[in-house]
Amino acid sequence: MKPYLSFIDISTFSAKERISLQKRYALHKKYEKALALYKNTSLTMKEIVSQTGVPADAFRFYVHKWHKDLVCERLGISEDINENTDLRKARKKMKTVAAKYEKAIESLRLNPRPVTVVADEFGFNADVFRDYLHKHEPDLAKQQGMRITENGKYISLRAEEKYADAIELYNTTTESLKSIAKRFNINYNSLGGFVRRNRPDIIINHNNLIKDIE
Repeated sequence: MKPYLSFIDISTFSAKERISLQKRYALHKKYEKALALYKNTSLTMKEIVSQTGVPADAFRFYVHKWHKDLVCERLGISEDINENTDLRKARKKMKTVAAKYEKAIESLRLNPRPVTVVADEFGFNADVFRDYLHKHEPDLAKQQGMRITENGKYISLRAEEKYADAIELYNTTTESLKSIAKRFNINYNSLGGFVRRNRPDIIINHNNLIKDIE
């Protein structure tokens, strides 16, 4: 049955049905302005009820009961839903949150810089903003503080700078990686992992130097 009754002839309905439909119509009229804001803007629920004066809990219940499609749109849910759908688990991202971070994300795209710097500029919690990027803007998140190698991998610029001297020594001498890590006071497992993941070429070079000596 349609939410609004403007084009429904209720003259043939029983008295009980008419009363029920009229109450429902009054309910929809009560929340008409609030619903329009919910549908057409990115205002939060708190902001909407503040502007329209409707009860927060009652409006939230109304929207979830009669306009679940709008709730799903705000949550970014594209899958089929039913009355048993757990909207919290199914959500991908909220329209209000997306609007909140929109300018910061665009700024980050146009002018790449540390996430902490952008978060501070826009007044966000850096950890929360970083988590949002990784969940909803993974490609952009990967690019932060990273460079792309010739084989298409992302390398942390910070780590690359940290290990630069050790890598250069490993690439040009026969000294073991463990000895080099100790020389530069670097964690051996971290250095070894970085080299194996990102610079397999210098492992080959190092092994060739050892073979030449032998």
